[in-house]
Amino acid sequence: ETAKQVAKVKFIQPALDKEWGIVDSNKKRRHWATVGELLAAWRGLELGITDGHQRAAANALANVLRRAGFAAPEEESADVLCGRTARRFFDAVNRECASLDQVTAASRKRSANSVFNQAKSVVQVAALARYRDAGLNVPEVVEFVTEGNAERFDKGLDLDQEPPGPELMAGVLAAWPALEDWNEFAAVGLELAFGLRAGEVAQARWEWFTLRDGLHQLDAQATVKNGTGRLRVVALNPFWAQFEARARASGKWQPAGSVLDGSETERRDLVFRRVSEWLRGLGWPLQKTNHGLRSWAGGQVTIRYRLEEAQIWLRHRSITTTQGHYTSRWIGAEALRGGSAVEWARVA
Repeated sequence: ETAKQVAKVKFIQPALDKEWGIVDSNKKRRHWATVGELLAAWRGLELGITDGHQRAAANALANVLRRAGFAAPEEESADVLCGRTARRFFDAVNRECASLDQVTAASRKRSANSVFNQAKSVVQVAALARYRDAGLNVPEVVEFVTEGNAERFDKGLDLDQEPPGPELMAGVLAAWPALEDWNEFAAVGLELAFGLRAGEVAQARWEWFTLRDGLHQLDAQATVKNGTGRLRVVALNPFWAQFEARARASGKWQPAGSVLDGSETERRDLVFRRVSEWLRGLGWPLQKTNHGLRSWAGGQVTIRYRLEEAQIWLRHRSITTTQGHYTSRWIGAEALRGGSAVEWARVA
């Protein structure tokens, strides 16, 4: 709506009034679709995402453009969203990391890639389609959308979402029960037993979990808007059994309230930083940490049962998401190693 009003004032109405000088002046000053207007259109989309996610992605886009050398990102023409901007962004990050030690540089590059991926969500197909529906021309931004994993950007970690090997997962599963801190133990346990996303772990409440027909269940509607209903724990009940036993023994088990102790800021710091650091300390080499545990657990459900069960377990609206982005590549990678999928599944 904002973009439509800008276009009307600066171009459409002057053109109707045959004020071509005004039209030419505005065209010379900037392309009539700015990044700010693109953001305004994107925020109006019914994407089923939270305001917090929208703010984070909008800020990420501004950060990418600033790092690439644009002083006033939202006032820039939307045609700067191209592969050249992506290259300038990654070059700037590489220059910053040249003087840092290897560990710090790898961490900085991981963060930069995460920011870039968030920025891409603003210019996805749905946002562009809505923008064009408003009667505005949007420059081609496919290069920007597809260049996030440019080979010339050394991120310091393997970005391919291959599964962790059986030895690594065996180490993670062996080290998990030994975690003395309740919050760390609970966060990892919720990801293994229920496949909760990192943000959901930070918000997890005891009343989400119920016992029906001898099986623990998760009220998916309480955690995600596109949940597929109540979730039956079919494969990873042993993890929940360990989690429940320790919760009851330590007096943490409550009829209501937050599963994790501390303020919201402390819980999010735990999930997004401390758990990741714990996994890295065990030798986890992939970019994804928390989500990697969720993906691995989803792969176990697929191996032991079937793809449809994994879709329900992961709470995916479309089974193609489960097949294309989680389970098929994990099972396929293990098969390529020449190992037995059954033996791999038994690691748990």
